[in-house]
Amino acid sequence: ALFTNVGTSSAVCVGYQAGYGIYSTDAIAIGDQAMYVDPGDDANIAIGALSMSSVTGNGAGSNVAIGNSTAIDMDVGYYNVVIGELAFQGANTGDSNVAIGIQAIGDSAAVTSALSTVAVGDAACYALTSGSYNVALGANASRRATTGGNNTSAGFNAGRNLTTGSYNVALGRYAMYAGADTVSTTGD
Repeated sequence: ALFTNVGTSSAVCVGYQAGYGIYSTDAIAIGDQAMYVDPGDDANIAIGALSMSSVTGNGAGSNVAIGNSTAIDMDVGYYNVVIGELAFQGANTGDSNVAIGIQAIGDSAAVTSALSTVAVGDAACYALTSGSYNVALGANASRRATTGGNNTSAGFNAGRNLTTGSYNVALGRYAMYAGADTVSTTGD
């Protein structure tokens, strides 16, 4: 743990190669290779094997990533809360997001930028690439949303096949399941 200590202060690193190359302050890295590369800014918490492990150091600060392989590819991002295995897995850039659940905002090659999106539930907003200001609550809610913004999906599979639409509301199980990108509706 904490292999390279250049200017690091107030850091806690526990686990094989946890915090291996960090120089940030107020960092917590717990788990094998958690925060393996320095995120480039301070006050990050990575708990779980490979959590925040591939951050390139271009500027990621004040993030919380809990779970195996969470926020694994984050390059630039601030104020994100990520909880659940593979959550925010492919996020390259994103600020002020909340991803809670297995693979929430989690496609391994998807997120290029996302702002202020809340995804709670397994695979909620799974394929999000650059959509912002979305709320997805429930397993598979807005699962295939890519670039749409200002959408609200609440319920199991609500808005599951919505891809690029914006300003939609899908409330209830299977609401907007077919993926109409311009309709607001409720489910069963």
